[in-house]
Amino acid sequence: MTKINQDNVSVEEFEQAQTEWKSVKGIGSMSDIEKCVTAYKTITAYQLQQNPNVKKADLRKSKVSKKHFLRVLFTPNKVQFFTNFPRELGIQNRDLGTRPQMDFELAKAKALELTSTNRDYNVSPLAAFDAYEKDLELRVSAGSLKRNSANTYISRINILRPYFSEKQRFSELTLTSMVQIIDQIIEDFEGKAYVRELVDELKRVWDVASQQFNDGENHLSGLSKKYVINKTKKPLPSKAHTDRKSIAELFVNVGMAPNVNQKNAVRYMILQGVRPINVCNVKLEYIDCLESPSKITYPDGIYEGEEADMKNGEEFVMPVTDTLKELLLEQIKWHDDNFFNFKSEWLFVQPSDPTKPFSKRSLDKLVKDYSPINCVKGKISADAVKGKSGAFNTMCRKHLKTNVKSLVYLASNKTDLSRATLISKLVMHHSVNAANGESSELKDFMDNLKQHYDFSEEEYGFEFLLKLEGFKLHHQSILDDIDALKDTGLRETGRQAKDRMRKAENDEKQQLRSEIMKIFGKPDYAKFINSVLPGATRVVKDIIHTEQGRKLIRDFLDLGNKQAA
Repeated sequence: MTKINQDNVSVEEFEQAQTEWKSVKGIGSMSDIEKCVTAYKTITAYQLQQNPNVKKADLRKSKVSKKHFLRVLFTPNKVQFFTNFPRELGIQNRDLGTRPQMDFELAKAKALELTSTNRDYNVSPLAAFDAYEKDLELRVSAGSLKRNSANTYISRINILRPYFSEKQRFSELTLTSMVQIIDQIIEDFEGKAYVRELVDELKRVWDVASQQFNDGENHLSGLSKKYVINKTKKPLPSKAHTDRKSIAELFVNVGMAPNVNQKNAVRYMILQGVRPINVCNVKLEYIDCLESPSKITYPDGIYEGEEADMKNGEEFVMPVTDTLKELLLEQIKWHDDNFFNFKSEWLFVQPSDPTKPFSKRSLDKLVKDYSPINCVKGKISADAVKGKSGAFNTMCRKHLKTNVKSLVYLASNKTDLSRATLISKLVMHHSVNAANGESSELKDFMDNLKQHYDFSEEEYGFEFLLKLEGFKLHHQSILDDIDALKDTGLRETGRQAKDRMRKAENDEKQQLRSEIMKIFGKPDYAKFINSVLPGATRVVKDIIHTEQGRKLIRDFLDLGNKQAA
């Protein structure tokens, strides 16, 4: 809940708010809660106005939903959900969560689940992970958690499961025993920053499971926040990035991809700088007009059961420049030419199965294959993933941010950095938060209530025009850099480098086979390549495929020649 406004509240407003509060007889939906929040703010503001020293406890108010076993507590700082079970059910009441992370529908589902749960205080900690995974699935079905996020959390708990056994009892795992397990995790991962994510996930598991299996007593709640931080490395943002020339070369090189669909998927990511998942999940219906597109709209997830496409869950409207329009029309034509009796919902599809969206793994392979070698710039730390094995997907997104901010700033004759920062955030679909000293134009976007009252974008499209300006500059710079390649030429790509090394390796193997044939002759050649050399565990024809194996063969042949001599 936002901070209560203590401006003067009249007696009439106070009485009207009390009437509104009393009119909600029982909580039945989120709209009832919103109505209570509005009335509560006015009532509390009036109470503080009359007595600034009023105790916090006197400001607490609550509403119940007997039908759904819920009690909603309203305080100046938050709205909290609790179960409200009658004594005859024999179920201990508990805290379910705080708005906005918890909403009425999810709280209702959790309360219903608890009424049908046969709790067992002697279960193993492995049941805690099962309970947490079930909780994640419940949140996904309720629309409050994305499927991809749930999969990430599940992958973490699968790493944590082996540290516990069926013989242990969840309720008997004290803080001391949990610290020993956490120390083992830190040791196994050599204090890497990822340990922090694992331990945070473990805390969430225990938070959920302790309600069900340990009567609400969470032994991990006593763990100091600094305990893991002091024993692990600090997570650092990736400094790996690329430059304009490398992006231009990737744009040109991917034209050699096996089909139009693959080429356009990568070029779309280059032009728009979206996250890889937003290349894969863009649908044809997001394009306003397939004959002459002018905008692409990634929808929000405000409707029940829907999952937003963008990471922040908000709608993202992307203007279509002439360059992007050309790509979209080519991709739509490819759909029409290849799918006669079938219409895919996805703009970019899996080549092997057009009913499915293009995969992130395929995007990553294409970017690695068609980017020039040595295109990754910046420092790559030992713990980093991005850039360690060459080009990576999000370097296109990093380039969009860098390029748009630079181009807009230069277009203003280096006089308006705040405007350049604003536009770079808008094209990235990042939240716009002004730092101290930034212009009022940027701060105008920092309106927490804009989603309720501000429809200027729908009426006038201010942000749309700013995004269009940024994307136009970005796209034109890519086209200019492509023209400049006529003079500088193209560097070797990742795929060409792999082909070259593969050919060199095959030539080396063939040369070694020829040497063996020359030494032993045709009759004994087959006998030798099917033999096992000293120090080897496999036959010659198998170990010849590895560099170490070829060295072992050459050392043996040199020794054999000396002995023969």
